[in-house]
Amino acid sequence: MAHDNRGIGQEFQALAQVIEAEKDAQMRLGAARVRAEAILQEAQDDARRIATRTDKRIQALHGCFRENLAHKKMEFEEAFQREIGTRGTEIGADKIKDVTNRLARRIVGVDVE
Repeated sequence: MAHDNRGIGQEFQALAQVIEAEKDAQMRLGAARVRAEAILQEAQDDARRIATRTDKRIQALHGCFRENLAHKKMEFEEAFQREIGTRGTEIGADKIKDVTNRLARRIVGVDVE
């Protein structure tokens, strides 16, 4: 019977080691979960900061674009207003025909005088 008691003691000791290993694994798993949550929270915070900075940069670029567009529009309007009062000189039909003929000769490779 002494042999049976030793076997039970060894089984009990093995079972105790398994239970202890499970406790240890659960503790390590819990610690890993806490670290993972902290990493996830930090990543989410970083993503929010990046999105906020990106939005601010986009808004600033839009503002610069609107200012530049308004400036160009004003320049075009001023140039248009200056030209309203002036009258261009008319080009005669002979001049247009001459220029057209010279352009055609240049396109086909004939020397233009």
